[in-house]
Amino acid sequence: MISPRRKSRFHCCSFRSLTGLEDERGQLQNTAVRYAEVKTWLNTFIKQTMQGDALTTVDGTTMKMLVDRIQIRNEGIVVEFKCGVAIEQEYVK
Repeated sequence: MISPRRKSRFHCCSFRSLTGLEDERGQLQNTAVRYAEVKTWLNTFIKQTMQGDALTTVDGTTMKMLVDRIQIRNEGIVVEFKCGVAIEQEYVK
């Protein structure tokens, strides 16, 4: 038979573990939502950019709001967003 004290201690440890898992799940869901938002915005941005000859002022302002850094490399380009997502694209050969 399990003593009440031991049973209480078990429930306390289980609760802490469950709370930690719930926090981690919340963080993963937030990351997934941010990634989906960036992906949607990028798809829209690419679609609009391909239709026009030049970027509009709104496109430029939106880029400044979302993008943290753009790295130009020998093999491609990396766009790092303020939300922590990075997109890498190799140059077409």
